[in-house]
Amino acid sequence: FVLVAQHDRAFTRGVPLREILDAIRANEDVRYVGFPTSTTLRHAGSALRYNIKLERRRTGPGLDLLPLIQWYDSMHIAPTEWYLSRIFGGERERFCKLPIGGFIEDTLGQHMVAVIRRRGMEAHRDFAMFVCGDEVGTAMVGHMDSHDPLNVGECKKFKFVTGHISEDGWDGIEGGMGAAFWLDLRESELETAFPTNLKFLPGTGDLDEREAYLDSLNFDRAQLESLF
Repeated sequence: FVLVAQHDRAFTRGVPLREILDAIRANEDVRYVGFPTSTTLRHAGSALRYNIKLERRRTGPGLDLLPLIQWYDSMHIAPTEWYLSRIFGGERERFCKLPIGGFIEDTLGQHMVAVIRRRGMEAHRDFAMFVCGDEVGTAMVGHMDSHDPLNVGECKKFKFVTGHISEDGWDGIEGGMGAAFWLDLRESELETAFPTNLKFLPGTGDLDEREAYLDSLNFDRAQLESLF
């Protein structure tokens, strides 16, 4: 799986990650699950402008999914293979062509709206994109650049900051080795290297899939790496 996290967004509360992964594994017509923002909380109402009525779908305890009629670049999770084929794949695999330097939301997002408006919600099964919800019913993701209202005084949206690992904490985990620590670490040792309150997902070969994908593009790898 791939979790796409934008540089200017942060989780504002706990998220049902395990339940989302279970829903994706169990349902072929669920491939993309976004985390609700102040915008997507109103998605059902926005869809009514196109005379499209969306219905929530309960996929497990404490989790429901609302169909998305357009792609959102905001935080989401999806199977890596699906991402590499339907979003960044070849001409016969991908949903639509993406311009270099463009936003997926501005291209695939508009393509989705056009197709679903023309063919109705039957077309949504091919896109298989949803935004999740739970019993709390509030946003799980917010901007870090003051786009969202903040409380006066202590910032409520960052109330989990004390649970983050400090720079000194990372240095202690890595024993002063930095990135070299992770290169030498066997997969069986990964979880025990971290504090016990952190949970991990089993490896799925994502790095190998990405490597194969990049190789298929026939990049001059040395030239590409020199740009960063």
